[in-house]
Amino acid sequence: MIKLYTTLFLLAISSALTAQSTVATSPLFDTTTNSTWTHVFTVVKNSDSSSSEAQTTVINVTTLPTGGANYRVLKSVATGSQNTGNSQPLSMGQNTISVTGTSFSRYVKIQVDSGDIEFDVISVNDGTTDAQDVDNSSLFTDVSNTTWPYEYTLPPLNGQSQTVVINITSLPADGAQVRRKWTKADNSLAYCCANALGLGENTVSFGTVAWNRSSLVMVTNGDVKFDNITVNGSSVLSLDKMDNSSMTLYPNPVTDMLSVSGIDNVASIKVYSIVGALIKEVNNTNTIDVSSLSTGLHIIEVNNGQKRMGKFIKK
Repeated sequence: MIKLYTTLFLLAISSALTAQSTVATSPLFDTTTNSTWTHVFTVVKNSDSSSSEAQTTVINVTTLPTGGANYRVLKSVATGSQNTGNSQPLSMGQNTISVTGTSFSRYVKIQVDSGDIEFDVISVNDGTTDAQDVDNSSLFTDVSNTTWPYEYTLPPLNGQSQTVVINITSLPADGAQVRRKWTKADNSLAYCCANALGLGENTVSFGTVAWNRSSLVMVTNGDVKFDNITVNGSSVLSLDKMDNSSMTLYPNPVTDMLSVSGIDNVASIKVYSIVGALIKEVNNTNTIDVSSLSTGLHIIEVNNGQKRMGKFIKK
């Protein structure tokens, strides 16, 4: 479910560093048949679990066409008919468009009257508290694939079906895609089905197989911002990446004893499952016995007055 925040995100805007797009070329906007209101962005659909909640959309405009541009809000009402809001001018910089919550499911859309509007980011109910970038999240690993540079590894489930739901709060102007990656019975890799990510809940599913499969979700852009990931209905531990340049975990992958180097005066080591459950904790030592842990990916927290996070694989 999309969360509502009273404090909107703050972004450092630089046209040299941030991808920009026009409304006409962005995959986030659809072209309409209305000669005046030529493009539309869907904030929330009737079928979304958050459809009745208050919605706050922020569009960061970097260029306006000569003569300016306008927007209006469309939303369905309890009877199923459509309410059309008044025309409002867009301005350079952040444009905040808010719609109050209701007691019924409804859609909310934003129409604009020009495809030449340039923007670099759009967000819905984004916030600084929980939302994080894919690039700065401990859940995603940077990989050496120029098209699919980030991947999230699901907790192992011995070939059972898995459903991942990622709640996206902000997308770059040129959009982003997601696809599945998994190991086949012969341990080779398979990939499938690039799909566009949308704001709100995005679902990626893996069916049941007869072997112990590794399942991963890959995305194309580290600027995608999300506030929650669930796997089979359980919320996944979501920890921001920290400066771990001084910390080394070895051996990794590990069979029994995992050691931490580069950190002095360790007060505690905690090991969590990928879904956030505390599995094991030791104090005043730089090593931890992980022989009893299940195979797969785990998260470790090392505390010496400053917390550092890392990931390791138990063989």
